[in-house]
Amino acid sequence: MEQITLGFLAGGKGQRLKNRDKGLLVIDGQPQIGRLIDQIPEHRTNVFIVCRRNAWLYAHYATHIFCDASRDQGPTAGVVALLDACHTSHLAIIPCDQQHIPSHWRAWLQDAGNHGDTGYFATEAGQHTPLSLIPTNQKNKATDYYDGGGRSLFGLYQALALSPLECPGAASDIDMSSQLNALGDH
Repeated sequence: MEQITLGFLAGGKGQRLKNRDKGLLVIDGQPQIGRLIDQIPEHRTNVFIVCRRNAWLYAHYATHIFCDASRDQGPTAGVVALLDACHTSHLAIIPCDQQHIPSHWRAWLQDAGNHGDTGYFATEAGQHTPLSLIPTNQKNKATDYYDGGGRSLFGLYQALALSPLECPGAASDIDMSSQLNALGDH
């Protein structure tokens, strides 16, 4: 478990939710970021969060906080920043607007040490998601992709030769008020 760093992406604008910071939405009395971390307690020792705002609040949940150096560069910029700072063998990327960590993904992370230098990204019904596990020995390739103008998350996955992993529930994120309401009180 100590070979994996959890990297949370919290740099979005939250436009579909009236510019609310999705990672700090309170659901059933707890901020969303705390809910997600609680779902994978065995990985609490290495928690990195890249955020756009509210770093002082996110600091309560992370071992390291990174703020977007360049605005509006998308999730790929956050992934590259997290990879650059990571010193464990793997970085598990989790978007802060993930409704929950799918049980299949949690079980797969438990077994991540047996996957060697292979990296994966979660898909659901053929749709790629930000949930991914990236070997940190790929950080130079990620930086080269980004510095070369690459901003597509799927393009990054291709540049790093990550394999798709079908994971039910991986595409369930909080993008609309109705999804937020379904999760509980806020």
